[in-house]
Amino acid sequence: MLNYSIIENSLNIKLECLSKQSLEYKDLISNTLKEQKTTQVDKKQAIAKLHALLENQNLECIHGGKVILKSNKGKTFKDDGVPIMLESDLLNSSIVACPNTIAGVSVPCTKVVNVKGSLSQKKVNNEYVILQELISACKTDKGFALKVSFTPTKFKFDHSFDPKEGLGEQSKNQIELKEPIIRLHYKSDRFQKDNLPIYNLLINNEKKEQDKALNEFNIDLKDLKD
Repeated sequence: MLNYSIIENSLNIKLECLSKQSLEYKDLISNTLKEQKTTQVDKKQAIAKLHALLENQNLECIHGGKVILKSNKGKTFKDDGVPIMLESDLLNSSIVACPNTIAGVSVPCTKVVNVKGSLSQKKVNNEYVILQELISACKTDKGFALKVSFTPTKFKFDHSFDPKEGLGEQSKNQIELKEPIIRLHYKSDRFQKDNLPIYNLLINNEKKEQDKALNEFNIDLKDLKD
């Protein structure tokens, strides 16, 4: 006895279902398989409705420095007369009056260098939209996040994410750095205007020496700490 499946055309035998009942059965099985595959995909993803960022919202770095938008290409789409913010409006925008200091030395955030983790998954006017709930995934030139007070808007975007990973974590993992955010400065005192050249370093108890002044330094990912 040979077992034959009409759906899978097993045994390399091509048979046709000619009766109405057989055709209905084949369609039922095919549709069931499609529904099962769709259900499996849906279980792996969750959907959140996120709000577009508006131009009049007070966008700052985490230290309180004010972000000055580079452009306003989202002006075609407005909520009560206020344009939404698009990717190119925010990327490379300047930051003013950041009070951040390290060891008494002023190290202000001056520019927004990465917005990838805060973008919508669908485009508007051929650009992605900046989303309020994901704004902390944006990074300044000093590696710090941006912040904004949430304001509901009429522009909402479906955003799929892996529920196991979480919405915020998924956005942070999407960040791809375009510019270096680690800077090395050495000063003999806080009044010195120019940085001194560095020839010797001690990092992770490993001494680095060279004849020429250091102009770059590579660190393996395994040697970094949180």
